[in-house]
Amino acid sequence: MFGPNCEVVVHDFSKEGDSIVAISGNVTGRHIGGSMSKIGLQIRAFGDDAQASYLYITRLPDGRVVRSSTIVLRSDGKVFGAFCINYEITGIDAAATALSHLRSVPMSDIPTTERTPLAEDVSQVLHDITFADDVGQVLHELITEEMRAIPLVNGRLRKPERLQLLRVLKRKGAFTLQRAVPQVAEHLGVSRATIYTDLHNLRSQDD
Repeated sequence: MFGPNCEVVVHDFSKEGDSIVAISGNVTGRHIGGSMSKIGLQIRAFGDDAQASYLYITRLPDGRVVRSSTIVLRSDGKVFGAFCINYEITGIDAAATALSHLRSVPMSDIPTTERTPLAEDVSQVLHDITFADDVGQVLHELITEEMRAIPLVNGRLRKPERLQLLRVLKRKGAFTLQRAVPQVAEHLGVSRATIYTDLHNLRSQDD
């Protein structure tokens, strides 16, 4: 219906690293058997309380801008997957920006029912997301991104900062994946036992 700029993806959350069970279109470069993004991990973290997310803006690693919606799939109230629509708006956004520069009236003043975000708007709501067939790559991106936000002392990640990082990763669904602990441990340069102990301590604090 929307041509080559649109991609529709169906995820089955009973599958971890190969959650894509159907895909039509080619915006993110994934295939059947490919991985969910960190948005999917977040839905898994919320479990049956997860809600749909509409018209959020993401940027692909090659710079293309995509408008996406993720609809949670339920059976008897239980979340089992997601239906996702990804529509590339890079050209639309560039055209809208060019037009706004040719007008004396700002584009924001033009009344429309559904205005395409301009570059200035996109910068405020843009999410950098890796879409990949390998869930390990998605997990790596999430770990790297959250580590940038953790203040280090003398360049070292001490236990308090490590616990802070693990709490965020847990909240964002990283540890809903079985392979998460080994990958996080390797990334942080600690043992798997250390990560398991930290997670146990976090659960105790949360309880």
